[in-house]
Amino acid sequence: MRDMAKIVTVASKGKMFEKDRICYVSFEENAYECIVPNTVNVGDKMVFIEADSILPIEEKWEFLRKRCYREDLQGFLIKCMTMGKKANEDGTDSGERVKSWGLCVTLAEAGLPENLKAGTDVTDKLNIRKYEPAEDASPKKMPKIPRIIKFFLKHKLTRWIGNIYMENRKRKFSKGNFPTEIISKSDETTIQNYKSVISMFPGTKAYITAKMEGQSFTCSLDAKKKDAFYVCSRNNRFDRVDDTSKVFWATAERYDIANKLKAYLKKTGIRLMIQGEQVGPGIQENIYGYKQVQWFVFRMKGFENGQWVEYPYPKMHEVADKLGLNCVPLVETVEDMGSKFDTVDSLVKYAENVYWNKEAIIHIPTANEKLWKQYAQHEGIVVKSDNYNKERGTGFSFKVKNLAYAEKGLKEIAKVQATWK
Repeated sequence: MRDMAKIVTVASKGKMFEKDRICYVSFEENAYECIVPNTVNVGDKMVFIEADSILPIEEKWEFLRKRCYREDLQGFLIKCMTMGKKANEDGTDSGERVKSWGLCVTLAEAGLPENLKAGTDVTDKLNIRKYEPAEDASPKKMPKIPRIIKFFLKHKLTRWIGNIYMENRKRKFSKGNFPTEIISKSDETTIQNYKSVISMFPGTKAYITAKMEGQSFTCSLDAKKKDAFYVCSRNNRFDRVDDTSKVFWATAERYDIANKLKAYLKKTGIRLMIQGEQVGPGIQENIYGYKQVQWFVFRMKGFENGQWVEYPYPKMHEVADKLGLNCVPLVETVEDMGSKFDTVDSLVKYAENVYWNKEAIIHIPTANEKLWKQYAQHEGIVVKSDNYNKERGTGFSFKVKNLAYAEKGLKEIAKVQATWK
């Protein structure tokens, strides 16, 4: 699980229009903004907790019960929100809404020692879980090895008993684990956690694609095991059809992915790994209105000359066409990122103006609320440089979320979609 709570340093403080008791702050360690009490000052150390964090039921978090408590999660789910407007230096209304991307509290309020350094991950210290749909939930961690088994493994005469236990343990708990030894998981870094990427923009070509609202899937032929075919959700590998994985396998079989990947391997000598988003009935309110589950590929790699090679969008699109698959919609190709975006905020505002209807997902620079009669705001975007390769550490890839979309909620967006003719 990625870091969901960190110690941060307040870098700036801004006034809110007609709000004396609260203000908004930004941080040195990331590019998030958050609403906090006006008693907070520049230079203060705070605990910033990202949206989609689930805080445990403890007395210190009870102030969140009315707004954040979820019975089904047995905890407090942190969400992002907009509240009020920013104020100009003279106290007048700037017209810009204040975005709060999570929860920010003092170290004392979180029950943490004051000597923790800025940048420290405190996710585990606070017993925070990340919100995950059931089909994406991470596999359970292996339990500790019993003391008696440790004793058996230590002695030559009983070691065979310990070995049998360890082999069964490995087989039981490795089943369902995502095969990270051959494929990396699909979770993109959020731009606010990657603000240093701005320095990589000048002269770099990149592709801006829609961040589809659905479930992540991965399919691949193993680079080493003959005929081994993997079907995975964001965190789990599914070896057979069951109640959790049936939609993944059913769609893979409908697209005939295993046979297509094997045919492509036979023809080209290249094993493929594809990752994408599945959308449709029963998934995230089916906001796109599909009659059956559809796949949209957002990442593709080929095993060439003994290593996995990342495909840029044009190559991915070309191969996807041959496989009879759709790619996530391309919003824009940017020849020079540095000439178009110079701050994290400029990217966030761009993502806020990405809209969709039944025909397309597009960026509308002059977007406004009236567009909701024809369009709905979209979840966000993914920006990937032409030279991106995660394993080699080249280029960049990140997501930019649309806070207004998250606030409106899937049910509201599904209602809008239902009114379109």
